[in-house]
Amino acid sequence: MSTSTMSAPPPPGAQRQPIAAAPAVTAAALDPVGLLRSYYPWLIGSGIAGGVLGVVLYLVFGMFMPRYDGKVLFQALPSFKASEIADTVGRTSIGEENDVFLQTQVKLIQTDQILFSALNEPGVRKTQWVKAYMGRDGLDQAEALYDLKKIVSARMLGGTALFEVTVRTASQVDAPLIANAISNVYVADHIKTRGTDARKKIAQFDQNIRRLRTEINSIETNKERLITDNELESIRQNESSYYQQVQELLPRIVALREDRARMQQLNDQYTDLTRQDGPPVYPEVIRKEAEEARVALTIESEIELREATLGSTRAQFGPNHRDVKAMEAAISSLHNQYKKVVDNQMADAFAALLETYRSTIASYERAESQLMSDLEIARAKLTEVQGLLKEYEELETEGDAKRKEMDTVSEGKRLLTVADEVGAQVRIIEKAKKPDFRSFPKPIPMLALSIFLVCGSTVGLIVLRELREQRVRSPRDIALIPRTRVLGIMPELSMDPAKPERIELAVRDRPLGAVAESARQIRTSILKACEIRGHQSIVFCPGMPGSGNSSIITNLAISAALVDKRVLIIDANLRRPSLHTMLDVQEGPGLVDMLRDEKSLASCVQEISEGVSLLTAGTERGHQYERLNTSTMNDILEQAKSNYDLVLLDVAPAVVAGDAFALAGRCDASVLVCRAYSEKRGLLVRLRTQLGDARADFLGVIVNGVRASAGGYLKSNYKTTMDYQEYEAPTAQESDAV
Repeated sequence: MSTSTMSAPPPPGAQRQPIAAAPAVTAAALDPVGLLRSYYPWLIGSGIAGGVLGVVLYLVFGMFMPRYDGKVLFQALPSFKASEIADTVGRTSIGEENDVFLQTQVKLIQTDQILFSALNEPGVRKTQWVKAYMGRDGLDQAEALYDLKKIVSARMLGGTALFEVTVRTASQVDAPLIANAISNVYVADHIKTRGTDARKKIAQFDQNIRRLRTEINSIETNKERLITDNELESIRQNESSYYQQVQELLPRIVALREDRARMQQLNDQYTDLTRQDGPPVYPEVIRKEAEEARVALTIESEIELREATLGSTRAQFGPNHRDVKAMEAAISSLHNQYKKVVDNQMADAFAALLETYRSTIASYERAESQLMSDLEIARAKLTEVQGLLKEYEELETEGDAKRKEMDTVSEGKRLLTVADEVGAQVRIIEKAKKPDFRSFPKPIPMLALSIFLVCGSTVGLIVLRELREQRVRSPRDIALIPRTRVLGIMPELSMDPAKPERIELAVRDRPLGAVAESARQIRTSILKACEIRGHQSIVFCPGMPGSGNSSIITNLAISAALVDKRVLIIDANLRRPSLHTMLDVQEGPGLVDMLRDEKSLASCVQEISEGVSLLTAGTERGHQYERLNTSTMNDILEQAKSNYDLVLLDVAPAVVAGDAFALAGRCDASVLVCRAYSEKRGLLVRLRTQLGDARADFLGVIVNGVRASAGGYLKSNYKTTMDYQEYEAPTAQESDAV
């Protein structure tokens, strides 16, 4: 890229719009697929460990804590015959009534009264379970009852009229004995207590029904009195005459205000004409009306007649004749008289028009005042009607609530009335038997729970580890930094199937390798940005030591030379230069010699290969890095740009020196280089902000040393790329054989 084809970069003193500091990046967004590829051995191991733990727990619990269930199944019978549904139920839901009854029985069978009675059953006294509560004074009933409530449970079977009672013990024999004893006590108590106080409750229901009926009648009377006493036209607001009046007045007032505003605008506009300096300017319609007045038309006719006479007289006697002069003076006088008459006519007509506007505006204001008065009266009446309608609505709501309450009370009375007509509503359909299998532990749930817990804990640890990870590992981490572009990646040297011996010369020695291909992709991105923005000098800023900044620069320089670019590499790392060692050239003279004005650019530059030259750091460097931020460095860069298409600068790492930021204020562009699994995202955010605030255009970030993800898919892609490039066309004999 020559200087003649590139637009000039901004001058060193030009101001750049400061880039706002990017927010600190604390954690990368999690990629489930990437995590699965990286940690699948952990997940497999945790699954195996969970399975082993589940087997161990199953064996331990089965040996020391076995549990067996004794279950008794009950059926809730209907409280009336199917033929009586139409007469006694009405709209009451049979399903809802049975659900309430089943829930009640589930609670009753677990009450202290039933369980305490079951403790005294002969079958329970023979169990091994109850012997644990026997002492010298007999059965400790309080403690036995407390523990019995823990092992007894009851539940409804959804969608049926069935419910069951379960007793869980450590003995196969005790569980069914205790369950059957509880069921026998419960059924006996149910038959004994059913219907005892039915008639007393029916009398209470009758009293409540009479009270509710009286209250409902009182509410209806109050509603009728409210309508009659206040002469309400309707119980709906929108049917009130005041509501209709308000709806009619509002648009009339709006239309009247619009007409008044329009008339006021015309009046103000014409009034402003009378206040202008100089002669007034009247509307064209006023002028036309004044010119068509009778007096004006008479004078105009006289002027036309005399002008005709003047023409013939001038033709007869010449323009300087006494009679011609007299006639011209008379015509001029008539013109003045005509203008005065027209002006007077326009003034009178304009004054009359303004008076008409004022009169019309006043009439609009009077009409609006009357309409507003009518609107206020209608709104006041409507507010009064709304209050009455709200009171009516409250009475109606109260009446509905009373009627609903009376329906509920009537239904309760009906249920109590039919209760005496049937016997027990619960029967045992299946007694408890000796269980064949343990209810706890079970192998499948135990294995599933163990695997779930162990795998879940492992996943939690993986997520926590990923969230706490602050290092840059892939270009995806760079994408989290706002306004930061990834120029490309450079793979770990071990991932390159071409196996270059020296990574700094990989493009030259192994042009088909993964490192060379990555360098070509980065070169394309940088050259495109340079061509668009007119850049020549680029400073490459490494984050930390060991980022591979020098090797990236050498490979990019060789790659750019392959597309006919003249490239100069400047080793501006005056603290620990390495490019002369990498490229096997003399250490000096170099940049420090030019900074001391002792050497010229031509005498210091060493040619590395065709199209690539190197300006080493030089010898006897001392503290010459202080001069990187001087005008001499500007002159060196300008000389380099006049002789080369691209000037690439290598500098000391940003965490140990500020040389990169000094040069970023003097170069056209800057690039940030980081090594995967080395720099942290917080450091890159800070460096990106500092480079963005400098004069140089920040092009983006190059991630070096990227490793293959678990599963080797990245390494496989590099191998596929290399195989494709090394493809050789089949010979003619091979083609014939195929």
